[in-house]
Amino acid sequence: MRLFVAIELEDHSRSEVLKVVEELSSGHKNAKFVEPGNLHFTLKFLGEIEDSMLGEVITSIGKSVEGIKSFKLHVHGMGYFGSRRFAKVIWVGAHEGRDEMVKLASELEHNLSAFRKDERPPSPHITICRPKTGRGGGRLLGD
Repeated sequence: MRLFVAIELEDHSRSEVLKVVEELSSGHKNAKFVEPGNLHFTLKFLGEIEDSMLGEVITSIGKSVEGIKSFKLHVHGMGYFGSRRFAKVIWVGAHEGRDEMVKLASELEHNLSAFRKDERPPSPHITICRPKTGRGGGRLLGD
């Protein structure tokens, strides 16, 4: 099964992100936009995991959240993965709560690295779209 660890959005945050998605998607057919019900803050992508490993994944996630206190998130800012001209993913980030999410994502990386190790530092984000050809990211971002 294909797994990732994420934080669900509250209704208010989802509404704010959907406003951005609606604005970007009007007139941009060269991108695949994420369905509203699938919007979330990605903390750790694991990829394909065998069913027999699920218990170990759950245990590792439990270790990662020990000692993490609840925190507020404020959706803020946009960015991309790839280059501005050849963006692979367009995302929305967070301002308030970002440090806490990075800490949690770092714990997840440490405890889940046996399943998939990331070479880049954690970057919690909400994927809002993927340009279909790898091009067009700049147009989506206002170039």
